[in-house]
Amino acid sequence: MTMEQLYKNHLEHLIKEAKEILEKESAEVAVIHAGSPVFYHADDQEIPFRAHAHFKRFTPVSGPNHYIMVSTARPSALLIEYRPDDFWEEQTDDSAPFWRKHLESHIVTNEEELKRAVVGETMKKSCVLISDAASSALVASWGVTLVDARRATTILDFSRAIKTPYEVACIEKANEIAARGHKAACEAFLGGASERDLYYHYLKTVGALENELPYETIIALNEKASTLHYRRKREGVKNALVLLLDAGYAVNGYASDITRTTANSHVHPLFKKLLDDVETLQQKLCALVAPGKQFIEIHHEAHRGIAEILSRHGISKTTPEELVEKEITHTFFPHGVGHMLGLQVHDVGNATPDGEVHELKKHYPKVRTNRALVEGMVTTIEPGLYFNPLLLEKLRVSDHSPLINWSLVDELTPYGGIRIEDNLVVTKGGSQNLTRTHLPT
Repeated sequence: MTMEQLYKNHLEHLIKEAKEILEKESAEVAVIHAGSPVFYHADDQEIPFRAHAHFKRFTPVSGPNHYIMVSTARPSALLIEYRPDDFWEEQTDDSAPFWRKHLESHIVTNEEELKRAVVGETMKKSCVLISDAASSALVASWGVTLVDARRATTILDFSRAIKTPYEVACIEKANEIAARGHKAACEAFLGGASERDLYYHYLKTVGALENELPYETIIALNEKASTLHYRRKREGVKNALVLLLDAGYAVNGYASDITRTTANSHVHPLFKKLLDDVETLQQKLCALVAPGKQFIEIHHEAHRGIAEILSRHGISKTTPEELVEKEITHTFFPHGVGHMLGLQVHDVGNATPDGEVHELKKHYPKVRTNRALVEGMVTTIEPGLYFNPLLLEKLRVSDHSPLINWSLVDELTPYGGIRIEDNLVVTKGGSQNLTRTHLPT
C-alpha cells in the first residue's frame, strides 16, 4: 500500500475518532490548533517552532497558527492555513505533498481573515478546542463557544499511543534515513573524526539541518558517553576509542530515535566484552516486546541483565540479585529502558486512565509507562551501562561501596558508557524491529 493510501485511511480514522469525542462531549466542532509562536526572553527572535502533536497527526504542514476543523456537519477535515503576507519570512509552498488532496483547505493571509474563517466554521456551535493557552484566550475573545477540552485531550493522548499503519510507515522511513547517518558517522569515527566532524557527517548524510531533526543529536566520544544528554560537539578530541551516537530523523513529523555505541580495536578488552553483552541483553529485551507485556517488567529485566553483566565481569563483588535488591544497578543504568515514540520523541499515552500501579513501580518510580503493551504501540528499547563519575562517587561513599571493585571501575571510567537503542512496533504476535532492518548492529 502506498504512503498516500495509508494516509487516506489514517485521516479517515482521525476524523471518526474526533467525531466520537464530539458526541461524548455534546459538541459540534473539534478545533485543533497548530500552536502559537514563542519568542526568546526579551527578544523579537522566535524559538524554532514545532506544531502541537495533535495538529501534526492530521497534517505535517509547517508553521504556527493553522487550524484543523472536524465538524459533525462536514464529512472531511478542513485545514485553515495561515500564510501571512510577510516580507520578513518566506512562505513555504508545500502544495505538492500527497496528503493535501485529502484535506479541504482554506488559505488565509492575515489575522482578520483567520478570525473570520475560524468564526465562520464555529458560529453558534459548541466547540472543543485543542490548543495552547494563548490561542484558547484568543478564540474565546472571538465569541466562539468552548466546552472544557481536558477530557477530550486526555482521550486523544491515550489513543495516540496506538499508531495507525501510516504512522508506523513514517517511523520506519525515519529509521531508514537515520540509519544511513549512523553508518556514515560510525565510519568517520573509525577514521579518527572529532565530535564536530561526526555531527557534520550525520547531518549531511541524512540531508537535514539540526532544527529539522526530532531532537538534538548526541555525539559523545570516550568519557562523555557517560553523560546521558551530552550536548557539546568537541573539535579537539580525535582518534577516540568509544563513540556513543544518539540521533534520529523525522518523516511527516514522526520521529526515529536510535542509539549505537561503537568501540575501536584499541579499547580496553573488558569494555569490548561489556559492549557485546549489552548488545545481547538489548536483543533479549526486544524479544519481550509483545501484546500484554507490562513495560515496567521489561525495565526490571533490563536491571537484572545489567546486574548479571556487572557480576560476570567482576565489576561487582556480590550476586546479581543483591545488586538489584539494593538498587545498585541504578548507578550504572540510571534511565528507563525505553519510551513511547511517535510525533514526540517521548510520546504521550503512557498512563492508564484509571491509574493502575504495577507492584514494581515502588522500585522504579520514574518509569513513565504503566500500560501493558498493545498491538500498534511503538516503543524504544535502550538499555545502558555507564561509568558516570557523579553517580559513581555517590555509590563510592555509600554503605554499598564494599560491593564494588573500584579499581576495575576506575579503569573503565575513561570509556564513558554504552547505550543501544532500537525502535519497535508491537504486532499481533510479538513485535517488529523497525531499526535492525536498516541498521543490523
